[in-house]
Amino acid sequence: MATENTVTHENTVISLRDLKEAVGTHFFVWSMLERRMKQVLCELDADGTSQPVHGVSRTLDRWRQLHKAVTPSNPEHLEFVDEVFAIMADGLIMRNRIAHGISGFNAEGRTASNVFIRTELNGKVHEITYEALESTNNLLGYIASHLDRISSAVLNQKASGAANIYADVRNSLRKYRVPLSEIPDCKPPGV
Repeated sequence: MATENTVTHENTVISLRDLKEAVGTHFFVWSMLERRMKQVLCELDADGTSQPVHGVSRTLDRWRQLHKAVTPSNPEHLEFVDEVFAIMADGLIMRNRIAHGISGFNAEGRTASNVFIRTELNGKVHEITYEALESTNNLLGYIASHLDRISSAVLNQKASGAANIYADVRNSLRKYRVPLSEIPDCKPPGV
């Protein structure tokens, strides 16, 4: 679960208000991330030949496609883009569950690992812990604030500068990361 660099709230008592604030933050972060992704798409598609994309999932896919198109012969950048894409894609699953499937919650007077939002979407019930929600918010917020640096690494094509950006972003992401297995499907009840 938590590593020494992971932001944790293990002993903090979480209220319903804290849970609501985390949900609000989640949508704020997604709004910021979507806006930044669209700006980056314009930079990566400098010739303007691509059709505009609509929807978060399509924007995310297009971001990844353009990075791969711009640097098909740079395996380090492609690996880095895949890593960042996986975090954003997992966050999108959480976003969709919260946006379209909240069926209940359990909060008041519990610790972060015991506070959760229950979702039911496409016939599947899952619980998203407060801890996973906060960690995802931190990860996505950090990515949103550094998307321009990630694009800069590919557009400037300076190997040493790009390597520094990859290392810096990866090290910072480790501070907030929960195991990806806790985020994609969140957590089925009772597990």
